[in-house]
Amino acid sequence: MTSGTPSTSLLSPPPSGSLFSPNRGTSFGLGPASSLSGRNNPLTLRLYKVLGSSYSDPATYEALTTVSDFYADASDSRGVAARARKSLRKDTEDRLAEGSRRFLDAFGEVNSKLEVLEEHVTEMHTQCDDAQNQLQTAQLACKHLLEMSSSLLAQRKSTATKAALISLFLSRFTLTEAETEALTSREVPVGDRVLATLDSATRIREECRVLLTGEGGGTKAGTDIMTTTSSLLEKGHEKLARWASFELHTLARDPPAEVSPTLQEVIRRLRPYPDLLSTALSTFTDTRRTHLLSSFLAALTLNPTSRAPIELHAHDPIRYVGDMLAWIHGAVASEREFLESLFGIRVRRWVGEKRTPAPKGQELEEAERLVDEGLERVRAPLKVRVQQTIRSQESPLVTYKLYNLLQFYAVIIAQTVGPDAQLSNLLRELTDDAYSIFFEALAAQGRSLLRFLHPPDTDLSPPLELRSASHTLREIIEVYTSALVPPPSSPTTEELVEDDRSFDKVLTAALGPMEEMCRRVAELGGGGWNGKVFFVNCVVYMQGILAPFESAQAQVMDLQQKIEKSVEELVEEYYTKTLKDSGLAPILQAIETVDATTPLSHLPASSPAALSTALTAFSQFLASPLLSPPLLPAQISLIIHQRTLERVEQGYARICDQVRKPENRYEAAETVLGGRRPWGDRRVLRQIFGLAASEEYA
Repeated sequence: MTSGTPSTSLLSPPPSGSLFSPNRGTSFGLGPASSLSGRNNPLTLRLYKVLGSSYSDPATYEALTTVSDFYADASDSRGVAARARKSLRKDTEDRLAEGSRRFLDAFGEVNSKLEVLEEHVTEMHTQCDDAQNQLQTAQLACKHLLEMSSSLLAQRKSTATKAALISLFLSRFTLTEAETEALTSREVPVGDRVLATLDSATRIREECRVLLTGEGGGTKAGTDIMTTTSSLLEKGHEKLARWASFELHTLARDPPAEVSPTLQEVIRRLRPYPDLLSTALSTFTDTRRTHLLSSFLAALTLNPTSRAPIELHAHDPIRYVGDMLAWIHGAVASEREFLESLFGIRVRRWVGEKRTPAPKGQELEEAERLVDEGLERVRAPLKVRVQQTIRSQESPLVTYKLYNLLQFYAVIIAQTVGPDAQLSNLLRELTDDAYSIFFEALAAQGRSLLRFLHPPDTDLSPPLELRSASHTLREIIEVYTSALVPPPSSPTTEELVEDDRSFDKVLTAALGPMEEMCRRVAELGGGGWNGKVFFVNCVVYMQGILAPFESAQAQVMDLQQKIEKSVEELVEEYYTKTLKDSGLAPILQAIETVDATTPLSHLPASSPAALSTALTAFSQFLASPLLSPPLLPAQISLIIHQRTLERVEQGYARICDQVRKPENRYEAAETVLGGRRPWGDRRVLRQIFGLAASEEYA
């Protein structure tokens, strides 16, 4: 191969015209003339097999590529191919032999290393055997220790279990150091921490009762826990009591409307310990006694508010006593609100709504007692001033206003602090004093009415003393009507307002002297018509004073009966006078005195001549004006006038009936009656008298 000839590999396609060209018709110079027997030649078969094989599969392609690498340095493709055909097997075997030698060298080195490793393994086996022998020796020697350690491990596990159980038991039935410190130390303030610790101690005691109910009796652990927790609870509640005493002493000077939840909870927890609670509350009560007394005296003389001191209005008894009682009521209300908030008593009502008695409970009774004790020192100055004011009054109106005012506040205070409180008893006592003094003033007024009596005036009107006393009585009734005391159906009021204090007793005590004065003055006036008219005028005046009031209707009816009785007497007297003036009196008197056997006309007083004279006089009487009785109220005068005319009309009708009777032997009776007015006609006479509208006769 020359350098100018391109190198070819063994796998390069054969040149055209070569022996292996597919375009050749025969192989190895065999033409078409070759016989069929030549195809059985092994070489031919081999050639056909080679030529018919495919080199496209990867394995074959890779093998040929490897073989071609054997001859990559050949420059002459033809020479390389020839050499390859000659020495391919040899080259392949050389390559294989060289690779085998390299493997042998490598395996020889490995073998030498394995021999060294085998020596080391043999030495290791020797050492392990020695260790195994030593281990067996040590195991035999430590067998007792292992058994002991196993026993100790079992005991450790059991001890750990017991320790866990004891730890759980102690955590549930004992307090921690922090909790114990919260109950016993003064450094820990009272708050949620202390209250939670008390709850834990209480829970422990409740749960510990199970330990005291075993079959063999209480366990020592249960007894010890109960003793410990009891001591801690006692110390904790003493701490709460000291803290509550300090807080209440601080709040006592100016108690707020709402108490802190912590103080409320502390008071609630001290309820089962009355000694501790009373100690705490006594501090508050003592401070409130002093503060309320100084506040009351300051309100009397040195009122710190914008209002004037109460003593400045001592000249006005109603305002003076009312201001003192209003101050007491305000103090009672503020004290009760504070204590209700302190004890957790919730009474829901709107502002201005009437206070209804709450259901009685231990807390409410305790609050009412504390309110009453807080006002203990105020009762003495209040009692002295109110009694002095009541006893210095002479007017029954003022004393009754004071009585009504005291009665109102007695009911209100009784509803607030209870009817058995000392303050309620004091107000009831003052109310009784005012009621007694009121009746004394009323009796003094009655005595003054009867002390100086004068004859009635010429107009027979009620005297000035009676009018003054009547106006006073009217104002007393107005005070009673406008009283703010609850109705008698209220149980509290029934206890305060007794039956002997009914208002009828007041009216009777006031009206009795007035009526007696009217009778005596009427007698001083000579009695008779003027005395009766004077008495009727006085009674009508008193009735007019009482008539507008519902509470005095019984007395109005009683006065009406007295008026009716007096009116009947006046009608009788006025009727007698009218008959005498009309001339019919002798005829009617004869009719009254005649016996049944004597004719009326045979009597001198009722003879025809006397009858004619009487009828003439009656006719003249009818011609004159018919006047009502003077100096009487118009309604009473009209009643007397009408009743008198009714009786005159009835008397005239009786005369006409007797004259018309044949047994009385009047000649021309109709002529005698019809010759003069009213002509013997009863209807005409009623028309003249103005009585036709009241009754019609056929």
